[in-house]
Amino acid sequence: MSAAEQLNQRFASLRETYADLDADSLATPNVVGVWSPKDVVAHTAYWSDLEAQGVEAKAAGTEFEDDGVDWEAVNEREYERSKDWSAEQAVSALDAAHARLIAAVESNSSVSEDDVKGTWEHYDEHAAELGAWRAAR
Repeated sequence: MSAAEQLNQRFASLRETYADLDADSLATPNVVGVWSPKDVVAHTAYWSDLEAQGVEAKAAGTEFEDDGVDWEAVNEREYERSKDWSAEQAVSALDAAHARLIAAVESNSSVSEDDVKGTWEHYDEHAAELGAWRAAR
């Protein structure tokens, strides 16, 4: 299975955990820490878009360094930036970020699974969290 296929498969599994939820359910607080499902979706959108930027940079032959980033600080900053988004905004942002990532991967033959494995593992992580929350409801 190609990297793009892996990403799409894992994204579909993540999307299944929230696609049928209404806006009120997506706004339920304290599902993953203090985050609502909408916040998890917005968080995942940010990191997926960052991955897309990295793949695009690789395709362009430019440097894209995200090593040494304080992930917790970035997560907090991005939570503050997106916490007032509507559920629709968060879902649209993730859909767009994932589409951008897939386009970047599919247009760059030098992208390996190792280059994007972290993103599909991220999808898996949040799919498991949201799935467990749903099962416990």
